[in-house]
Amino acid sequence: MPNNIVFNNVAENLKTQIYGTTSSGTVTALLVDNSGNIQIGGSINSTVTGTVNISGGSITSTVTGTVSISDGSITATVTGTVNISGGNINSTVTGTVNVSGGSITSTVTGTVSISDGSITATVTGTVNVSGGNIDSTVTGTVNVSGGNINSTVTGTVNVSGGSITSTVTGTVSISDGNITATVTGTVNVSGGNIDSTVTGTVNVSGGSITSTVTGTVSISDGSITATVTGTVNVSGGNINSTVTGTVNVSGGNINSTVTGTVNVSGGSITSTVTGTVSISDGSITATVTGTVNVSGGNIDSTVTGTVNVSGGNINSTVTGTVNVSGGSITSTVTGTVSISDGNITATVTGTVNVSGGNIDSTVTGTVNVSGGSITSTVTGTVSISDGSITATVTGTVNVSGGNINSTVTGTVNVSGGSITSTVTGTVSISDGSITATVTGTVNVSGGSITATVTGTVNISGGSISATIAGHGFTSSFATLTANASAPINTSFSFDTSQFGYNNYSFYVKNTGTATVSARLQVSPTTAESYYVNDTTAEITLTPNQAVVLAPGLFLNYTRLRVLGTSEATITVEGYFNGQN
Repeated sequence: MPNNIVFNNVAENLKTQIYGTTSSGTVTALLVDNSGNIQIGGSINSTVTGTVNISGGSITSTVTGTVSISDGSITATVTGTVNISGGNINSTVTGTVNVSGGSITSTVTGTVSISDGSITATVTGTVNVSGGNIDSTVTGTVNVSGGNINSTVTGTVNVSGGSITSTVTGTVSISDGNITATVTGTVNVSGGNIDSTVTGTVNVSGGSITSTVTGTVSISDGSITATVTGTVNVSGGNINSTVTGTVNVSGGNINSTVTGTVNVSGGSITSTVTGTVSISDGSITATVTGTVNVSGGNIDSTVTGTVNVSGGNINSTVTGTVNVSGGSITSTVTGTVSISDGNITATVTGTVNVSGGNIDSTVTGTVNVSGGSITSTVTGTVSISDGSITATVTGTVNVSGGNINSTVTGTVNVSGGSITSTVTGTVSISDGSITATVTGTVNVSGGSITATVTGTVNISGGSISATIAGHGFTSSFATLTANASAPINTSFSFDTSQFGYNNYSFYVKNTGTATVSARLQVSPTTAESYYVNDTTAEITLTPNQAVVLAPGLFLNYTRLRVLGTSEATITVEGYFNGQN
């Protein structure tokens, strides 16, 4: 053949190609596929447009279309789809790459699905990893169901079974895998674990966080065992690490230190809290330093600061201020307690303000009662305006409208209320009443005493119907006026029927600036026309002169009558003292 030298200058080879057999008769027909494509085992060094299937050779030129490589390698640019089951891609790929066993070491722009192989080059687009590894930078979306990401990812990562060991910037959703690398952005954890630093937002519904989180953590069923700085929302999970910021607990538990604000609606706190705790239904069993607002839950640990209780209970020591509007305190309180409707059954040292609730425990300090009641021992000062005291009080009691039904040791000032129990000390009564035993001094300026008094009684305007030293004693006081033209208004009458003859007398003192006269009169009735002069002679009193008048006659009523000697109005003090 004329072109034999050009096409093939070996005659034997040429015959083989023409006849399909060698000189010895061995069949060597050309290999073709079902479509008539020639199959080769060497290399493609030129441009190919269409479909290339490589089982052992290599492509070093541009390919536009589809490349399926099972064992060979691609070192040229590919535009289209590349299916790799065992070979390698060492060049740029634009389009879709499916990797089941091989590796990509060059840049890929588009979508990469890897089930068993590895990517060690930059990928821009979407990467689906079911069993392989990503060891290079990925920009876009990564879906990991069983493989691993060991390099930087910028974008969105969805992990259902694999793991991320490199830095992620963007959003990570993990349902079963693990994150051991730094994440900046949002992490959604439904079943997996986060073991690395997270900056941003973490939503945990079933997994766990064992590393530092800066930002917001919402946990509904999982657990946090690492430090959190920011806000933690716990509806069902557990926090076992330090939290700095705000913690909202609706059903979970906090077992570690919290610095900031804790809102508990159903969960529990068993660790130290520094800041503000608002509890509506849960419980606190750890130390709290700051403010605690309790509307329905329980505090079982030490609190230092302010506690506002509207419906819950405090079962532990409180140091600071406690405001109780509906709950109860069953533990020691040091500081100030304001109770409007709840109960205190524990020891209080400090000040207690009671407007409607009850105190059933020992109080040392000051108690202000405007509507509630005290049924326990109080040492200090008690001011009661409307409530009642049924317990022992040692100190000072100021009563303006309420009642004291228990023993008081100290000083009692009564301006409007009443004392129905034993008082040891000093009682000053300006408008109220005493119906109980008093040992000490009683100062009465306007009220009344109907109880036993052992000691001294000073009366400036009230009256006493009490027993002194085993005898009934009555004392009364009046300020009289006298002038020559109005003698009818200058008498001081008293019922003397309960006193025996010579067991009562009148003290009269001229406190005016002119002379007055005074005498006693007796009568069987209160009618003016029945009064007659007593046998005691009428006396004249000069200014500042005083005298005691004892009646010579005994009838139902006796009165002191003063008469002025001039037109000037003169004041006279009259006292009645009687004993039976």
